[in-house]
Amino acid sequence: MLIVLIATEWGPAEGGINAFNQSLAIGLAKVGAPSVKVACAITGWSHDAKLNAEKDGVMLLPVKGGHDGRPIEPCAGEIVALLKNHGVHEPVDLWVGHDVITGGAAVSAAEHCGRVALIHHMDYHDYQNLVPGNGDRTSGNHKLQTKIFSTKGALLFGVGSELAETASRLSLSDRKAGVLVPGFPSSFSRNTSGDRTVRAFASGRFEISSEPLKQSRLAAAALGLAIKNSNDLVDALRAASLSILGVEEARIKVGELEELAIREAGRHVNVVPGGFDNDSTAVVDQLVQSNLAIMPSYREGFGLAGWEAIGCEVPLILGRETGLFKLIEKTLGGAGTGCLAGIDLKGGDLNADDKKNVAEAIIKIAKNLAKAKADAVALKRQLIAVHGCTWANTADQFYAHLKAENLVFVHSSTVHSDGPERPNDRDAFKYSHANHFIECAELQVTTGQGGQPTDFEIIAELRFGTTPIQAHNVSVDVFLKRARLQVVPREGRIRGNRLGDPPNLLNGIESRAGGVWALEDPLGSDALHGKVLGDETLCRIQAPANTPSGATLELTAARQDIGCVFKSPLGNKSPEKATEKVMQIFLQNCIVKEKSGYIVLSEATIDGQ
Repeated sequence: MLIVLIATEWGPAEGGINAFNQSLAIGLAKVGAPSVKVACAITGWSHDAKLNAEKDGVMLLPVKGGHDGRPIEPCAGEIVALLKNHGVHEPVDLWVGHDVITGGAAVSAAEHCGRVALIHHMDYHDYQNLVPGNGDRTSGNHKLQTKIFSTKGALLFGVGSELAETASRLSLSDRKAGVLVPGFPSSFSRNTSGDRTVRAFASGRFEISSEPLKQSRLAAAALGLAIKNSNDLVDALRAASLSILGVEEARIKVGELEELAIREAGRHVNVVPGGFDNDSTAVVDQLVQSNLAIMPSYREGFGLAGWEAIGCEVPLILGRETGLFKLIEKTLGGAGTGCLAGIDLKGGDLNADDKKNVAEAIIKIAKNLAKAKADAVALKRQLIAVHGCTWANTADQFYAHLKAENLVFVHSSTVHSDGPERPNDRDAFKYSHANHFIECAELQVTTGQGGQPTDFEIIAELRFGTTPIQAHNVSVDVFLKRARLQVVPREGRIRGNRLGDPPNLLNGIESRAGGVWALEDPLGSDALHGKVLGDETLCRIQAPANTPSGATLELTAARQDIGCVFKSPLGNKSPEKATEKVMQIFLQNCIVKEKSGYIVLSEATIDGQ
């Protein structure tokens, strides 16, 4: 199979579409190998870009562009000739275009051979005329989008669930578009920000012409107002700072955003605006040092800036009318949206309510940065459980939609099937376990019959009991009232039915969004006891082809979920003091998650090889 993507640059130059295209192309090449060849035709070709693309298995081809830098529509002949010069003589099976930027060129190319796939990145009708005076441009772009996405036989995709629905609407038919969830930044390792001082960050293309939509002024003004309204009572806001990446040069030179924050705060505020950076790691380098991200856009089709912040475990403030917020709400519900600050933005130039609401969100996060950071980690883990959130997973979603559309030229190795299980290879997995209080909770994991590193079932055996502790002359049994088990896939994602999913409800086991199970005693007593899990499959993990997966399991409890039963008279001892001493001894043997209140009682890992 031969796939050719069409873009304008290789990398983040000229915005998020090119960055998305590069990562998707690399993912398609990795997951599809060796049966799929991937090429990308761009107008901004360079020898260095060609070498970089080749390292990732993508053949980079130069094509002519028009006055706007976009590939001219009759470019198929030019691309096919270049492929032949590189020794590729097979016909192109699939041309991939990005919205109105390169969608027309891809549609034109598919008239010669193969099929066309179109990826929807922006709904012009929904937001372009939010910057008044763009009515004609908005109507023109909407008309062009309708023409492209209604192409007969086109395969449709949207970045996130909202844009997938819009792509279907633009098709003027009942065709279903595939949902492409981007990968988190692959260069991220850990967030190094502290929790004593707010280090805020915002990124985008903050040009003055798009300010009513992108609202960089809102981010600066809201921070200033938060500092003023905190009255020096919130320690983390006393020396707060805000870095804004992607500001146009004229705005930087006049100090517009700095002056705005200072005016709102009534004192100096450290606001550092910077221009757009083509370095793909520039945003991540800023995010890993940040403990607050603000995506102030009134509306976004998706919101890659906010997505990258989640991937770098940064607490996030964003508008509810963004595709990103709606994706989280749709797939995780309150368990996901409760881990960030969603704001009902009214839009415009510094709407008073918007400024007030964002400032309040900043103050709330600043009052407990440690908790906000723990929530950010939890949100990321939940999203990984559902979507995988690597670019290999994005490619897997792409191939799965091709299969759903009955494209017979998709090699079966690139897409998962629900067919008969293959013979199990026990050497394909390594397991590790750490039970910090084995008498209280013991977790053991293995994989089901027929498991392979890219497709396996998790069987988690979990037992509960009591732990005797001696605190001075007081004997006590410690037990769990409730617990929480979370599965976080590595490379893959949780697919299919999970233990406890409706309609197969189970007493004491409640499956929740984000790969979480809430556990209570099935008989309704106040203590977990005996074997709770292990007789049935917990869940199934599937990963893209060529990407061995694995998973981490964590059994946690909140402090209030740990109970004590005293076995000897307390005498004159205060029950509260005795309980406090027992808890201190108990917690010394567990891992307490960073100031979030959750205690890790057991951990286990599965590593596919």
